[in-house]
Amino acid sequence: MTTANAYPVTQTIRTIGILGGGQLGMMLAEAAMPLGYQCVFRRQR
Repeated sequence: MTTANAYPVTQTIRTIGILGGGQLGMMLAEAAMPLGYQCVFRRQR
C-alpha cells in the first residue's frame, strides 16, 4: 500500500508569503507571529 506522501515529514514549514508591505500585510504578520509563523514580504518597487 502506498500513500500520497512518499517522503515522511520531519518538520512543518510555517512560512507565509505576503505580497506588498501595507497595513493589511503588517497586521497579518503581527497576528501570525504569536502562532509560530514566519512572514516573508515581497514589496513592489
